Amino acid sequence: MLRRILIVLGALVLILAAVGAVVYFVYLKPTPLPISAEDRAQINLMPLPAQLKLTGDRLILTEQFGVIIQGPEDKAVDYALERFRKRISDYTGITIAKEGVGLLITYDSTIHPVQPVAVNESYELEITSRNIHLKAVSAYGILRGMESVLQLIKQENDSFYWPSPKKQY
Repeated sequence: MLRRILIVLGALVLILAAVGAVVYFVYLKPTPLPISAEDRAQINLMPLPAQLKLTGDRLILTEQFGVIIQGPEDKAVDYALERFRKRISDYTGITIAKEGVGLLITYDSTIHPVQPVAVNESYELEITSRNIHLKAVSAYGILRGMESVLQLIKQENDSFYWPSPKKQY
């Protein structure tokens, strides 16, 4: 009797799994990832961005690389930028200048003392052969974007560079 019940339950589970697969693939029609397999293989980035297209260009890190911030005064962004500079210096041995061309950070709103439940953490990151532009509505997006910039840096021989993706997350 117990054996018969287990066989029926097993068959029921298989039928439900098959129906679920049909509903998912036929009716919901999942969209393919917006990032090509070739581009995904060339980056080490987590989480994956909503969009990404590698252009083949690269921005080489030099001693002249600096940072420009356009946005309201925010201590959290300032501290994050100091950690960003230190992490790049520790990894590459190159010190990033306090000011200068290289990374342009633009944002509109500061970080709240207590993070709200619903906050816009999205950002846009564009890397060209001349500079990096990190743009976000809030400083929260800037913090997430700076981590992506750190994750994207690569080494080839004795030089360090960023591949040139155009991405939005």
